[in-house]
Amino acid sequence: MKKPVLKKYIGDFYEKNKYSKLLLTKDEIIGLKNRSKLKFYFIDVFTHQSNYTDPSNKEILNTYIEEILFGFKSGIIVTNSRVVDIVEEVYYEIKDKNYFELLKEVSMSLLRNSLKKETRLHVELDDVFNSYYKDLKKYGNYEFEKTKDKLISKLDKDKNGIIDIVELKDELKLLLNKYQDDIVGVDKKYFHNLVKISLFLKDKKTNIQGVFTKIQQSESVKEFQNVVGVLQNEIHTYNMILYHSLSMIISIKDNNLTTFYEIYEKFDSLRLFESNWEKDVSKKLGGIELKLTQLIHSIDKMNREIIDKLGELDYMMEQNFGLLNDSISKELKDINSSIQSNTLLNGIQTYQTYKLRK
Repeated sequence: MKKPVLKKYIGDFYEKNKYSKLLLTKDEIIGLKNRSKLKFYFIDVFTHQSNYTDPSNKEILNTYIEEILFGFKSGIIVTNSRVVDIVEEVYYEIKDKNYFELLKEVSMSLLRNSLKKETRLHVELDDVFNSYYKDLKKYGNYEFEKTKDKLISKLDKDKNGIIDIVELKDELKLLLNKYQDDIVGVDKKYFHNLVKISLFLKDKKTNIQGVFTKIQQSESVKEFQNVVGVLQNEIHTYNMILYHSLSMIISIKDNNLTTFYEIYEKFDSLRLFESNWEKDVSKKLGGIELKLTQLIHSIDKMNREIIDKLGELDYMMEQNFGLLNDSISKELKDINSSIQSNTLLNGIQTYQTYKLRK
């Protein structure tokens, strides 16, 4: 479907009516303007002198001269973007409204007998504008649905209505079970808190699916863009927490307690070990009466706080980080995870946080 072009719609109107004695070509209008013996354009149009002596109508004509497509003998010209009444020095935006109603209210003076003669053409031109905007809306809906379908297909490759990230294994829980003794050997509290993170991520998966469902239901471009932004930030937050959690487990396994404590303290400062935020969001996302705009900025605020704080971790800049990442990669491979450590890491390091439209 091609995007409608207003100029073509107006051009078709003119071609249909170009032999009418009520219309003027652009060249005819310029010819009238250039006649030095006549002071004003509208005097040419009405072929008689008038008490209307404000010279700015000529300036108005000069302003729109390059955009003119054609004109009416009443002194009204049609440009690429608007209808301009040279005599009354007013113009009417061609945008989702019937300009002729306003034209009659403002411009129907004693001088405008010719405007009354043009009524049929103006009403017909109104219909042309309405047809253009109706087709433009159809095109907008078409493009919107096409963009939405493209995104949905990217996130849900098997087209089963469930976003792919939700269908991944619970890698964190699998590694917690594998290295339970190592973690408990340091402190049972750490194991307990890592289990809480596993549950936190499980709830976040539920919320990611909830936001994904809202995307499929969105009906406006602005709402769609904001919900997509929330979804992208949600996935990024999930990936960050997952990667750093995996780093904690492997750090304990490798006896790298410095890295473990750095990440652990950051999680603790974000209160991730005691947060019921994700459960509350799950309830709200499933609410029938939910107004999405009331929730998306709250979700966004929480995600930004987590992203910003975890972005302060500098263990990934240390010399031995490569060994840690290799170890994570090996562990993921051993549990047959579909996640690749380097892909997850690169996504985290290169992601630009989406800023919602207010």
